[in-house]
Amino acid sequence: MDAGAKYIAYPSINTPLAFFNQCKVEIGKELTIVEKEPGMGITSVLAGNFIKPVHISIGSGITEFSIVFKPIGINCLYSENIGKLLGNGLMEVNNFDFLKGTVAKILSGEFAFEELEELILEHFECTIELEKLEQIIKLLCMSEVISFQEISDRLRIPYKAIYRSFIRHLGISPIQFKKIRRFSMAIKKGVNPAYESRMSSIALESGYFDQAHYINEFKKMTKLTPRSFKLGVWTDENRRIVWKLE
Repeated sequence: MDAGAKYIAYPSINTPLAFFNQCKVEIGKELTIVEKEPGMGITSVLAGNFIKPVHISIGSGITEFSIVFKPIGINCLYSENIGKLLGNGLMEVNNFDFLKGTVAKILSGEFAFEELEELILEHFECTIELEKLEQIIKLLCMSEVISFQEISDRLRIPYKAIYRSFIRHLGISPIQFKKIRRFSMAIKKGVNPAYESRMSSIALESGYFDQAHYINEFKKMTKLTPRSFKLGVWTDENRRIVWKLE
């Protein structure tokens, strides 16, 4: 990223772990600023389960590498108090310093992705509780209209236990997770050409009650209508992550 940019990152159920080389990261309530800082080495920033948009300013000449984990993926890599970390939204962390040596190789241009994958798998550990949480999340992702009561009945897990598991491991409540997923689904479908002029389909397939509910919730999150939001949008190559230029 040579010219620098100021953009907004929106809530997602995935968890990006970003690494910056020779940069200073200042995380504020309204704006996070990333600037070049020779001698800083590798800085890692975790984008947890934030429920409000995050404003970010990236300076020119910034070198960045990100690993995007699916829900609870990062929990299997580092489990100790991870829910508290994820619940804090965007924050600088040192919990993943064991990855920095390999990430430094990648940032310098070396092809060390297999080494990074092996390192992640070496530290990867999924507990029985995380496996149960993964089952719950899979059910939520399979059906936009399934309720937590239905999940509770199907898996024979009391809702209170589901709630505690979300807070302990993800840092947010089940309802907040569902709201983030619904919004995330809607913005991904909204930037997909296949859904051009199909707002009602986006609404229903994302889990909103109807088109009016979708537009109302979308404006609360972005202060824009879905159509206006599409202007100045960035996506990754698979349209999995969406940023919006300010």
